[in-house]
Amino acid sequence: MARATCLNGDCGKHRHACGLCQDCYNQHARAGLPMPLPPFNSKTVRPPPTRAAAAERYARFLALNEDESRTVEQIAFDLRVSPRTVERYRQGLRHQQEQTNAMPPIDTPPAHVAKPAPRAERGPDLVTTRGRARFTEHLLTIATHLACMVRDESGDSVAAYLDTLTSTERAHLPIIMAALIPVDRTVNDLLSWITWDEHGNPLPGKQSMAKKATAGARLKKKRVRTRPQKRLKPCGTYAAARRHQKNHEPLCDPCADAFSQYRRDYNASRKAAA
Repeated sequence: MARATCLNGDCGKHRHACGLCQDCYNQHARAGLPMPLPPFNSKTVRPPPTRAAAAERYARFLALNEDESRTVEQIAFDLRVSPRTVERYRQGLRHQQEQTNAMPPIDTPPAHVAKPAPRAERGPDLVTTRGRARFTEHLLTIATHLACMVRDESGDSVAAYLDTLTSTERAHLPIIMAALIPVDRTVNDLLSWITWDEHGNPLPGKQSMAKKATAGARLKKKRVRTRPQKRLKPCGTYAAARRHQKNHEPLCDPCADAFSQYRRDYNASRKAAA
């Protein structure tokens, strides 16, 4: 027996429900259009589920769950979800209510009881030796950073950085800065790095650090180390004979005689030593 086809025009696909195929049925259900035929069983056949935001779906479940006469199947049909999802929603809601009821009541203090004062910020430990050493290392880091800012940054940046320091740090920072100054140098030597005025213009009679370095730099010539020329031994010596052998040259008569004499003397010395 042939299956009935879809009633939606020339679709030609097999029927799924209400006289429509699966695709046409989904289109009619989403658009809210009337179905050509009533559902065969209204309790089991329902529109296809649509994806909605989880928060909106749960909020709608809370609104529908307030009506105790509604069953799980009815709520699932309205939410376009399965009855198992509704049961899971209800179980989570009951668990949340049980935890809320199990919490002990919060005792609120009377109005006449004064609130405790906020605890003051803990300052550096200046009593123990270890605490003073740590605070000194912290101030040294601040001092070096501040020295770099004075040379490279503007006055507003330096003032903004000083505002971030605490009163204890600002009180002890001058002592650390004074300890970093070499007292054996003159004031002019200490301020010799300043070669510009407050507007950034170069001072008269002063060169910038780059110009000074360029003017005082001298090109160093690469020293070529030359070895003194070694004087060669003349022919007729053992050294000249070895030189001929090293250069793969035939020995001349004086060098041959010198080499033979050296070997005779060497062998005689070995026999005498034995």
